[in-house]
Amino acid sequence: ISGSTQKFPYHFRPFTGYRVSVVYGRLRKGMAYTKLYVNGRVAGTKFFASSYPGRLGRTFVGAMQGNRNSYFQGFIDDLRIWNIPRMAWQIKSDYNKHAVGVERGLIAYFPMDVPDRKIQSLGVSAWTMDVKGAAYAQPFYLGRRHPA
Repeated sequence: ISGSTQKFPYHFRPFTGYRVSVVYGRLRKGMAYTKLYVNGRVAGTKFFASSYPGRLGRTFVGAMQGNRNSYFQGFIDDLRIWNIPRMAWQIKSDYNKHAVGVERGLIAYFPMDVPDRKIQSLGVSAWTMDVKGAAYAQPFYLGRRHPA
């Protein structure tokens, strides 16, 4: 979303479900940080000597720009983009809840519940996601009850 690509030394086990959040925030005196949350808990933090306001341009989810042979192999349940840094307690409280799309600070929400090649955001933005090369599975619910 902003800045260079960051890698965290976190080992994900195969065939295991995770809820992953990445937070970018600015600090005083021009510094910034990026935090990785896995299942609502902080799994890594990186600090930067200089910060830039977050901005969103063309974004790749589960892929690397310019690399046609590198892609994410797994399941993506939803994608949420916020315009405010989320606190640890907020992530821990909400990571396992199905969002509505109008939560404070949520600007884009893609639930990925319906197989389609274009997905419209349920957040306050009018963003559309182009889905390329995806294979959809039958729904299963990881850590949350089946929606009524």
